[in-house]
This record gives sequence, C-alpha cells and structure tokens, in this order.
Amino acid sequence: MDISNWISAISIVVSLLIAISSWIYTAWTTWKNNRPNVVVSIRHYRLVDSMNRYLVIKNFGKVTADIKSMTSNWLTEENENIDLSI
Repeated sequence: MDISNWISAISIVVSLLIAISSWIYTAWTTWKNNRPNVVVSIRHYRLVDSMNRYLVIKNFGKVTADIKSMTSNWLTEENENIDLSI
C-alpha cells in the first residue's frame, strides 16, 4: 500500500469517529432538553381565621409529564399515599 492509501484509510476512520460522536452528542442533548421537569411545592394561604395549604405541581419541561403516584410525609404528619389517577 502506498502512503496515499494509508492517508485515505486514516481519514475515513477519523471522519467516521467524528460523525458517530456528533450523532451521540446530538441525541443526548435532544433527550436532555425534551424531558419533563416537574417541581412540587406547597403554598400556604392565611385567611382571616384559617390557613389553607395547596399542593402545587408544575411542569417546566417541553413535553408532558405522567405522574402516577406520590408518597409524602410532609403534607400531613403520617405517611400518606396520594392517588393522582384522576
């Protein structure tokens, strides 16, 4: 084999490696940017003689989030399963 054949073979291998790494990076960034980003918080509202608590669930992601269930012990004093099927 000539030196020109070796240079051609090496350049093909390098270009394949660059193409594959670029494809993997593009797939990873697309997955990262298009996933749901769910934030759960509690809001307290004090009225004249009572206090209300609301569970606030917000999705800041670009796609929909499917929350099946949630378990918490910070809403009430005991462990409580919250059914979100509705």
